[in-house]
Amino acid sequence: MSVNIADRDLIEDPHEFEEPEEFTLRQYLGLRPITLVDDGMEGTHPDRRPCPPWCDLGNSEHGHSVEPSSPYAAEHSSVIVSLAASHYEGSAEHSAGQRFIAPATIECWLRQSGQGDTTIKVSLRHDGGGPKWQERLRLSVNDARDLIATLTYLVGLTEYDR
Repeated sequence: MSVNIADRDLIEDPHEFEEPEEFTLRQYLGLRPITLVDDGMEGTHPDRRPCPPWCDLGNSEHGHSVEPSSPYAAEHSSVIVSLAASHYEGSAEHSAGQRFIAPATIECWLRQSGQGDTTIKVSLRHDGGGPKWQERLRLSVNDARDLIATLTYLVGLTEYDR
């Protein structure tokens, strides 16, 4: 297929990353852009498919950011649910003459790339030897169900008359 585009038909790249000839040809062929603007504004992400109902990003005023690891798929994320992790060192903060203690936390949230499978992420945030945040688990929904059943069983074993 030969394409002959005249100088009068050239389109300027609004972001000025491509030469007019390259940009015009890409437009003519209907190709996806090779340079994406990540301005954090709602509706500017190239992935226009609907977000899952739990997605905290797509339902916000800022929308999704374009991520270099997956620029054409929106990275969906839920709110983070934190719970205390009492066997790990927390941190102490001083503010306005008061001392505040923040226990270590286990943080859980949902992630999904584009329309892919949902992943449940579990991370530990603690201060033992300096602030740390480490991803510990990445679970499928079925993995999480198995973990719930196992933890429920183990907690049940501790509920006996002493």
